[in-house]
Amino acid sequence: MKISRRSYTAKFKELAVKRVNAGESLAVTARKLGQSEQTLRNWVKAAKTCKLNGAGSKFVTPKEMNCHAYAPTMPSSSERPKS
Repeated sequence: MKISRRSYTAKFKELAVKRVNAGESLAVTARKLGQSEQTLRNWVKAAKTCKLNGAGSKFVTPKEMNCHAYAPTMPSSSERPKS
């Protein structure tokens, strides 16, 4: 018996990655969305390299995808706590 794979749109994956990058834990996000942690981890990694696409879609260029919109940002030196 063949097991069917679920497919997700690029938008669904983008929103999941944004939640993780906004500070929600990977485990909590995966549980809420019904995904395995590894799948979500793969999506986050793909988003960092601008290679996150939806099911059955062709590769989208970083410009088309605006991939830097969900790349985690580091605080600037003026925003970092003083040590």
